[in-house]
Formats: sequence, C-alpha cells, structure tokens
Amino acid sequence: MSLLDDGTGELTVFAAQSCCISGFDASLCTLSCDKKCFAMFCGQTSKSLTCCDSTTMSQCLCPDHPMFDDVLVGTTPKDEVICILCHREQLLVKPFCLSGEKPCCKGYSEGCCLQSRNAIPNDDDVPAMCASYAIKCCDCDPFAVDFKPCAKLKPLSKEARAAAVEVEEGRITDEFLLCAGCCFIWSMYVPDDYTGAFGATDASLCGCCIENGCQACMLPKNKEEEALLVTSAGQARCIKPPIRRGGPCCKGTSRVFCNVLKFAFPCDQEVPCVVAACGYKCAERTIQGEFKWGDDKPINPTTGKKPLFAKVQTRTPMSVKQVASVKVQGMDRH
Repeated sequence: MSLLDDGTGELTVFAAQSCCISGFDASLCTLSCDKKCFAMFCGQTSKSLTCCDSTTMSQCLCPDHPMFDDVLVGTTPKDEVICILCHREQLLVKPFCLSGEKPCCKGYSEGCCLQSRNAIPNDDDVPAMCASYAIKCCDCDPFAVDFKPCAKLKPLSKEARAAAVEVEEGRITDEFLLCAGCCFIWSMYVPDDYTGAFGATDASLCGCCIENGCQACMLPKNKEEEALLVTSAGQARCIKPPIRRGGPCCKGTSRVFCNVLKFAFPCDQEVPCVVAACGYKCAERTIQGEFKWGDDKPINPTTGKKPLFAKVQTRTPMSVKQVASVKVQGMDRH
C-alpha cells in the first residue's frame, strides 16, 4: 500500500544494524508523475525522541502531501497555503521510557522514496535485524539466521510520525499604548489568567506571500497528550498574497509575556494608524477614517482619574493563537 493512498507505505529494507534501519518505498518509484507523486518526492519529514525531548522537522510540504494537515498550524485557511517551506518543533514530553511504554530513543526521517528509522530498545517499527544491500541476513532478538532479499517492514505507526502540537489559547485583552509610530504599535495588556501571558510568539507576513510564525515556552492545549511544554516551534509558509484582496503588503506581531509589538503596511483593523509616546496618544486615525488629535483617555469610573496609558482602539480583541499566525482573512483597511 502506498503512502499516497492512506498516509502509510511499506519499507523495503536496504541496510540494517540492530537498532538502525534504512530503506525505500518501492511503490513510489512506479507511480506516474502527478501532483501527489510530486508532493511525496519534494517533501521531507523527520522526528526524534530522546527520553523527554522530542523534535520534529518538515520541509517543502505541498497540500497533496499526506502529512500536510498534521503539520500545518495557524489560522490561515488550508486553501490559502501554497506550501509549508519549513517547520520545526521541539517539545518537553513525558518520559514514558521510565515505565517502559516507549523507547529511550526513537526517530525517523524520510524524503523522496527513502526512509531511515532507529529505536533503542527496538520496537515494532524498528525490529532488531541485520541487512546489507537489500538482503536481510538475520534477526537479532532472538538471534536467527534469515536470508531474505528485499525484506518488508510494516508502515510507521501514526504516533511515530511528525505532527504539530496545538498550544493553549489565551486572550489578549485591552492593549495600552507604550509608543506607536503610524504603522507600528508597542503595547502591554493585563491578562485574564496565566495562559494569556505565558511564553512568547512571533508572526510576520513578508514579501507579500511568505508567512512566518514561531513560539517559545508555550503550554499545549490538550493536557492529556504526551507534550508538557512547547519549548520552541517555528513554521514558514508560502501563501496566496493577501494584498490581492485588500490585505496588507507586510504585517507582523510579536508577543513576549504581556508585551505586544505589531506592525502593518498599510495599517488595518488590528494595527490602526496611531502616533504615541510614553503612553500619551498624540494622534489616531479612527475606524471611520477620521483623524483625532490629542489624548482621549476616558476617566476610570473606579478611581475617578484618567489612566496613565491610552488604549489601542481595535475592532475585535485578538487571541494568543492569532498572534502566532498572521491572519489573512478580513484584513480590510480603515
């Protein structure tokens, strides 16, 4: 069965040395050149586990690649993404090797029709064997001579493959200006809880069609899964230019704890045109397209005084998840 059909493919063993196996998917070599075949030969994925550290990497994944949906992250719709240029994710995971549920070390890498696997100790995905030049010599545990040309291994299990982890969402509440200069805003906010201030994210749209996103020290959304902490993660995607629908030419958002730095050209609903310094708003272009001069901080009914910092007037509040991905839908200009 080919990887193109159900996301799995049998491995023909070329070389093996106990805990390491390399081979190829012979079924891919006989396929006609179509979109799926092109996606398989161009895409590369890998995953490694060492005790409590897990790292996944992917490159050049087109929408027709069977791992595309598992690796794609962010709020950009799938039909707007042309290709995942690169993806890397490092996680702190539960050390199941202590209880014997998982190996101490395990990994795989594949690209084109080639694949390599390793595991210590061996498991169902990486059985103990010795082979050379596509001829299996023996099984190692238990030892048994077994000469066999082009020995087959069953496809990798789903959990062994690279897949992105969804992070915990937190809401960015009212933003208070620190400084701003027309197309950029530096602000801070008061989080609802720790999820709204945990970790750091960065996202940007550069060159009209290259979308980047990265995260560090983020909590996974699913508390029941293996991951305990997203140590670092990043993805670069080639997308359809948002500017063709009136979106920005370039746009970016960075968040470190409660600090947010945003920019957009031209300005939009999430990055309004504002000039401010030291929390004092000098001028602002409103949603209605009118310029307002001077600070307009309202009196706080609780304290009876004006707050020290002016608020950023945006149409809708953003979430931490949206900060991690440049939003291309609905970027209408003011």
